[in-house]
Amino acid sequence: MSGLDGTGRVDDAGTVGEASGVEDAGTVDEVGEPAGPGAPEVVTGETPAEGRARPGWLVPASAGLALAVVAVIAAGAMAGDTIRSASFAVDPASASLDPGRDAVRRLRRQPPRGLIVVIDTARGRLWLERGGEVLREAACSAGSGTVLVEPGNRVWVFDTPTGERRVIEKRRNPVWIKPDWAFVEEGTLPPEDWRARRDDVSLGDYALSLGDGYLIHGTLFQSLLGQPVTHGCIRLGDEDLEYVWQTVGVGTRVYLY
Repeated sequence: MSGLDGTGRVDDAGTVGEASGVEDAGTVDEVGEPAGPGAPEVVTGETPAEGRARPGWLVPASAGLALAVVAVIAAGAMAGDTIRSASFAVDPASASLDPGRDAVRRLRRQPPRGLIVVIDTARGRLWLERGGEVLREAACSAGSGTVLVEPGNRVWVFDTPTGERRVIEKRRNPVWIKPDWAFVEEGTLPPEDWRARRDDVSLGDYALSLGDGYLIHGTLFQSLLGQPVTHGCIRLGDEDLEYVWQTVGVGTRVYLY
């Protein structure tokens, strides 16, 4: 489950598939690039970890840690790294730096005719709109901004990317093949056998892929909806997820800010 694929990407991401056993339909929740010599690998990902104690090396991205992560990212960049979704909070005064906010501003000035999904990752709200009319508003959860460090090795930044995306795939009864970081977070060694990584329940009844391993999916921890607790994906409650699944088609634009 680990190594380098033909594009140079780290091939230890989890995968999602149908409950029928097709697990290679697309990457889930962990995207990264190989670090240069001596540089930690910085990747992103998502797993339903709330409800259990966090190990000592999983900490909030506070001011001091943020500086450390920035240093890691800078080191990776100097080594030729491509680091995805390692975004940090943008001050409202500098909102123009956030492509998601800029896109939403344009939407508000001239709402598109078709169906769109708008997600406020900071406030944990999702809107399903058509022609400026809100069809559904729901509480959701986005990335926590925490950082997971594998001692002496990799670093994962759990943020949700902002900007414009599209729904590229829909899955019913998705199966998740847990990536390495899900085991590192639990303090256990990642298994070699993919069957030991299989998780049939954590993603809920439906999943909509936004590309690069990011999904809109269900959650076992619905009492935490509205809070930034995920590892990059967007989580919805059962009823809201079913409504979005039934209403949204492949190709629907999704704006995250």
